[in-house]
Amino acid sequence: VEKPFGNDLDGAKALNATMLRFFPEEAIYRVDHWLGLDPLNNVLVARFANTMIEPLLDNRHVQSVQITMAEAFDVADRGPFYDRTGAIRDVVQNHMLQVLATLLADLPASGGHREWRDEKAKLLGALRPLTLEDTVRGQYEGYLDVAGVAAGSTTESFVAVRLAVDSPRWQGVHLAIRAGKCMPITATEVVVRFHRSAHDFLDLGTSVEANVLRFRIWPEAQIGLTLNGKKPGAGWDPEAVDLAFAQPAGSGMRPYDRLIGAALDGERWLFAQQQTVEAAWRIIDPVLGDVVPVQPYPKGSWGPEEADRLLPEGDVWHAPAG
Repeated sequence: VEKPFGNDLDGAKALNATMLRFFPEEAIYRVDHWLGLDPLNNVLVARFANTMIEPLLDNRHVQSVQITMAEAFDVADRGPFYDRTGAIRDVVQNHMLQVLATLLADLPASGGHREWRDEKAKLLGALRPLTLEDTVRGQYEGYLDVAGVAAGSTTESFVAVRLAVDSPRWQGVHLAIRAGKCMPITATEVVVRFHRSAHDFLDLGTSVEANVLRFRIWPEAQIGLTLNGKKPGAGWDPEAVDLAFAQPAGSGMRPYDRLIGAALDGERWLFAQQQTVEAAWRIIDPVLGDVVPVQPYPKGSWGPEEADRLLPEGDVWHAPAG
């Protein structure tokens, strides 16, 4: 069964009840093709195969986490579908919350794949439901001219949300997701910004950049790390240096190839769990529909400026580079 899993929380529960009338739970595979993306699996390997990364992913070290899913193209010929769906239902409730859970969920105590889905469900279950103040919706100029879009439609082609996790590990960390069409580039990136050092032994002040860990999820796999070094020459002036590892997306295995193979092998950990699906709907249900006004934005921009207010003072949205 491929997403969308319902149209809201009640719809997701009704769909699940219908499926369980005919099939046992172990025979149901809920397909979110982003869980089959090679670059997203790269995040898992980076987290759990490098002892220097995983211990730093908590509120003692991390200031904020941002996810940007930018698409440079418009709705095109998907007007009738998209106008009934919008960006929140199309990519945030499923893809982006799965990406967030992949980054933040705890390592299963057993270390096995089977419990990984349970940990992601716990993480999403600890996220607070969105409020109107946490959400900005946008619509690119010209959307209403797309074939199949209703006259005067207020469906969003852009959304930005501010999230918070009620857990000892992530309490107080600023979380933000934005996704939109007609943006300057097609790329999805996760950015983890760390706290600056509390001990300024060298009197470097605010000239020191925060360390940043970056994952590109689409279209290629990339890991980046921003570190501070010393500028050559006299003095102690710091210089931010980006270290990056990148590989083109060309493994030959497309997401559906991987997921179909996993289903045939009975590997359920690459599929969405109903508990996770319902937790995700619970998060976004309060802002579905027209409860949040839609703001226009120009094609080729990063969306409406109102999205900036969702970030902590002094912070800016990360813009993926080409």
